[in-house]
Amino acid sequence: MSIKSFFAKRLPWMLVLFLFMACAYMFMLLRASMFSPPDHPVDQKPEFNEIWSYGDEDGGKKVVRIKLDGAIMRGSSMLLGSGVDMVASVKAQIRAATNDKDVDAILLEVNSPGGGVTPSDEIYHALLQFKEEKEGRKVVVLSRDLMASGGYYVAMAADHIVAEPTSLIGSIGVLIQSMNVAEVMEKVGVKDVTVVSEKSDNKTLLSPFKEMKEEEQEILQTLVDEMYDRFANIVKTGRGLDAAVMDEFADGRIFGPAFALENDFIDEIGYFEDALASIGKHLGEDDPDQLHVVRYAMPRSVVESLLGVEAGGAGVSMPDLPVGLRSGTRVMYLWR
Repeated sequence: MSIKSFFAKRLPWMLVLFLFMACAYMFMLLRASMFSPPDHPVDQKPEFNEIWSYGDEDGGKKVVRIKLDGAIMRGSSMLLGSGVDMVASVKAQIRAATNDKDVDAILLEVNSPGGGVTPSDEIYHALLQFKEEKEGRKVVVLSRDLMASGGYYVAMAADHIVAEPTSLIGSIGVLIQSMNVAEVMEKVGVKDVTVVSEKSDNKTLLSPFKEMKEEEQEILQTLVDEMYDRFANIVKTGRGLDAAVMDEFADGRIFGPAFALENDFIDEIGYFEDALASIGKHLGEDDPDQLHVVRYAMPRSVVESLLGVEAGGAGVSMPDLPVGLRSGTRVMYLWR
């Protein structure tokens, strides 16, 4: 029997054996990754793959780029893309940078209309904790297309704010938005049947099925004003603005970069390179090319490793659905 005919007869079986062994190997890897518990608290000490982004790989000052992109809302949706919770992702990246004693600064790149009051405040608080954890740390914010409302609130943790020449900034204000269909229901003969506990008349505040009473509006107005006062005080403190500027301009309006710079709502008009230069100055490094700039990416799964697929970025934002479809009625720092 010739060598050619020998392999021709056995080739199909050899291929089957090879595929079987490959599948068995993949199964063992998957099983190991699925059932091997981590050796550290993953929420307290999140881990990411570091990707060298800019500057000197062996630079002495380490900077982490973090993107705040999209509406600042909790929750995830698989409708249009990744199911990553943007707020959880940004907070995890800040926590990872906080835990890394080699990190000297965060460059937060903001492109957001704002969003929920509490998520915005949590990200702001996480940035303050980053600076408190190690003396001399800095946060610089770069405003891309939009840095409004909750996006601007977050930026108040920054030591320096750079806005691109075409960026929109500001919208210092609070809103609660709902709809009322009581009149339409009355016309079509539909009645609302809602049972509330005794002494709980205000449980139906902002119900779309009944007209709002004056005392109900007063309750909500008090809540909105309280949230606004917090926002305004954080801006006043963070930017060192006097009461006259706040009274005149902190009324929900949006600013262009020139106006924002003139009235001290930002520190500089520029681009990515200018934001890096600012970080260098704050860290005592005259040449920003000497900074070691990294960004985070989610660790690759076993399947992604086998297939050579890069894992999704850590800063994946929520799909661009209308905020009302994912938020319900809530108090928001949001520009619309």
